[in-house]
Amino acid sequence: MQYGRDADQDYELNSIAHKRKMAFGDYVEQVRASAASNDFYMTANNDSLNRLALTELWEDIGQVPEYLSQDARRRGFLWFGPGGTVTPFHHDLTNNFMAQVTGRKRLRLIPACEVANVYKQRHSFSRLDGRHIDLERFPDAAKARVLECVLEPGEILFLPVGCWHFVEALDVSVTVAFTNFRWDNDFYTPYPPNHDF
Repeated sequence: MQYGRDADQDYELNSIAHKRKMAFGDYVEQVRASAASNDFYMTANNDSLNRLALTELWEDIGQVPEYLSQDARRRGFLWFGPGGTVTPFHHDLTNNFMAQVTGRKRLRLIPACEVANVYKQRHSFSRLDGRHIDLERFPDAAKARVLECVLEPGEILFLPVGCWHFVEALDVSVTVAFTNFRWDNDFYTPYPPNHDF
């Protein structure tokens, strides 16, 4: 889980500093008892533990065998948090299917070809605030094509590698992302390690 996100405007860039371990049941109770908040969120940054936790859940989550590999090493990531959680504009280093299990999420999407207009910050993040894009500070963002959708429970969105996306939970939500496509999906190995862009 990540905690203390509200005190750090770069909470996602500094996600390691916000890591905290706790019993899953305690976290569920905290989500149930909270109002909308971005201060705490179970994100996919701890993928090795998420994969262990997801092992028993894979059979409960629908698969898409036409596109996803069905081998025993299925890869996926889990997000779970209260309404109000925000993942800032960023792009992933894989293609993925974003599957909404429960709750709704609002997404703003900017195609990868708009990279010159997204004010890339570090690594794969943008300085644009997806809740309100400040065109006075970031005038080139006006040139970017921004698409928007709400992902409902049971829906899957394909996010191609490099597609910039901002995600905001409208309700308590659980989201799974699948990256185990039947075709090669490794765009991260050639990515320079420990390089601050």
